[in-house]
Amino acid sequence: MHKLELKNAFIDTLERERTIRGWTQWEMADKLEMSVPGYRKMVSGLTDSISLYTAYRASTVLNIPIPVLLGSHEFKDQLYDKLYHMPISTCRKVDYYLQHAEKLRMLQNVSENEGRMIDVITLSGYMKDGMDFDSAEIEQVCIPKHFSSKITRGFRITENSLLPIYAKGDILLLDEDMARSGDTAVVQNMKTRKLYVRKIILRDANSYELHPVHGRGKIIVITQEERTEWFDYGRIITVWRSNELDDKEE
Repeated sequence: MHKLELKNAFIDTLERERTIRGWTQWEMADKLEMSVPGYRKMVSGLTDSISLYTAYRASTVLNIPIPVLLGSHEFKDQLYDKLYHMPISTCRKVDYYLQHAEKLRMLQNVSENEGRMIDVITLSGYMKDGMDFDSAEIEQVCIPKHFSSKITRGFRITENSLLPIYAKGDILLLDEDMARSGDTAVVQNMKTRKLYVRKIILRDANSYELHPVHGRGKIIVITQEERTEWFDYGRIITVWRSNELDDKEE
């Protein structure tokens, strides 16, 4: 990519992420430790280049790697680094998945006329709001063509503890886009390993809340500093109801 392309990609990403988070240009400028006129001049394309410190601040504030901020889609180096530092148990899981990649592609081709395959995660143990993510099974499920092509994975509900919103047998269909205020997402606290199905509500520029979908339980407040402690599996696009699954099996 040329210098101008890198600069424009950075500006587009910065403004898109700012809008998603509901921040004003004044708030973003403050987070990047810039003046408001300086920020507006930069995003208007009137500066010749982006300083390394500005790119570093943006990466820190948005929790997005600098190459991605610059429009790169080359994730191999980042992936290799992560694999190198993975525990052996995780490496075995990755290896298991890779060994079955060809089989999945074959299943995809076979089911092409019916739909497409996605990974569906089923957690072991009692499923509730704030469930223990100690282990899980991953199965490949063929979903009908009418579901959005953005859907990449699913979570199977195994208990009725989330009634009346989600029932046993439902599959929550997710995409990997960052959840916005008002969306419902599947998120995990990496410290406690607790998994939540929660509605995300923007509290202010520096924090947001996780609200129970069924109205029971405490509201969790997450500050900007605590954001790295949470992993977002994706926002819920729709639900594949258990009766639809039964109909398909028949």
